[in-house]
Amino acid sequence: MFCKRKLNNGGSTLLWEDVWAGQTSLKTSFPSLSTISNQQGKFVKDMVIERERELNFRRNLDDRSRELVQRFIGMNRSLELNNHKDENS
Repeated sequence: MFCKRKLNNGGSTLLWEDVWAGQTSLKTSFPSLSTISNQQGKFVKDMVIERERELNFRRNLDDRSRELVQRFIGMNRSLELNNHKDENS
C-alpha cells in the first residue's frame, strides 16, 4: 500500500520519490529519467519556477528520453501550487 500526497505548496513532497501524480512515484513511472535527474531529493516546489517546469539531467537526452520528458510535462501541465502545506491523503 502506498501513501499518496495531496500537493499544495510542494514544499514537503519529493519530486521523484513521493506518490503525488498518479498511482505510483515518478521514479517508478519514469525510471530512466529519474536515474539521470539532477533533482534527486528535491521537492516539487523546486521543479516549478514561475509556472515553468524545470527539469535538469546529468547528460544530454536521446530521442526516447526527450519523448519521456514531454510525457512527464504533459502529465503535470495543470500543476498549480498554493500556500498551504502538503498533506498525506
